[in-house]
Amino acid sequence: MRSDSVRELLVRGFSDFRSVLRGNVGVMALSWFLFSLSGALVQPFFTLYAKNLGADDFSIALVRSAGLLTLSIALIPGGLLTDYVGRVKMIVVGTAGITIVQFLYALANNWRFLALVWILDEALHFYQPALSAIVMDSLPKDKTLKGFIALQAFPNLPWLFMPLVGGYLYDAYGLAGIRAGFILSGIISAAVTILRIKGFEETYSYRRNSSNVRSLAYNLVKNRGKVFNALRVYVYTAMLLPIATGVSSTYGSIYVVNWLGISKVELGGITSLSIASSIILSLILANLKNVDKHLLKLGLIGSLSITLSQAALGVAGGAGVNPIILAATAFVLSQAGSTLTGPVISATLTKITPIEIRGTMTGIQRTLETLGGSLGSIIAGMLYVVLGPSNSLLISSLIGLVATYYLIMILTTLTT
Repeated sequence: MRSDSVRELLVRGFSDFRSVLRGNVGVMALSWFLFSLSGALVQPFFTLYAKNLGADDFSIALVRSAGLLTLSIALIPGGLLTDYVGRVKMIVVGTAGITIVQFLYALANNWRFLALVWILDEALHFYQPALSAIVMDSLPKDKTLKGFIALQAFPNLPWLFMPLVGGYLYDAYGLAGIRAGFILSGIISAAVTILRIKGFEETYSYRRNSSNVRSLAYNLVKNRGKVFNALRVYVYTAMLLPIATGVSSTYGSIYVVNWLGISKVELGGITSLSIASSIILSLILANLKNVDKHLLKLGLIGSLSITLSQAALGVAGGAGVNPIILAATAFVLSQAGSTLTGPVISATLTKITPIEIRGTMTGIQRTLETLGGSLGSIIAGMLYVVLGPSNSLLISSLIGLVATYYLIMILTTLTT
């Protein structure tokens, strides 16, 4: 592709994204971008941080599982309150709590304290249904998928370079480097809290529209057919996908560094490469006409990419090929798969979920997903310890094939 064609692609892609990044959606994109600046600095190395503070492999899986279980409990009232008191209040309270937690991460001097902070962090994410609901409410109906793709692309920009910085800080300064990253994260979170207070406009609340809280249950019953369809989608997002990706999401960084012998700086570079590929893919999708009509095809490609990423990472542990090449391929495939499946699922749920139950249903979705993530983490721990890293990842790819088949069956019935 000629350079002028690439430039034209970039210009058209960002232009199309600007058409949906307005109002609440624009505020969300900017706040997620700011969060990503600090998140990309520390998240790729979080499990390594826990290891350096004394955690063993299975303890990491247990802590992750406990955190997800805590989140699953917090999301039910979070979803209900999102529809009752409104989206904005929930978002502001939750973001303020997350700000405090970032500074606590920097103070951790052993893995047990880090585990407690992690669990508190997960509990304070009770406002996730409000984030999803306000975006669903605010996106143009004819650009739902493009809007979710844009929201995923712009926060990814810091991941092009920040993991490299984080890897250097960790390699050069050890624990002090990652602690500095968490302090920066706390400062940025405070700025995001102010941005969300000033920038968000409320889109819906029962308190404004009804004095009877029983209308929450009434609306669920009234829309029971659409609720059932949403639950069918949740089987993929909450059960099949977390099990298929549990090993890589729990142990990916540890496996790449400790088993494949890749340095933290190289890990940061691979992460940045995968994000760059994701952004390019997002820009290509932004240039597609009527992209919302291709949910089924994009869902198939995305889920298969995630499946192949697990296989590539598993093969890297035993193949004669340079492990950096296979690890990079796995990271690119995984990120590309997420770039496709995430927006496809969000757009599908937006189309089938009425505004008056979006907070409640998103709360149920996130609860089921965190329970699935908790279960997936435990299964991942057992697979990783019993079968070893490479074999556990290859088994994960087989589970991914089953997940892909199920997703296609569901999307076929909901999008045709």
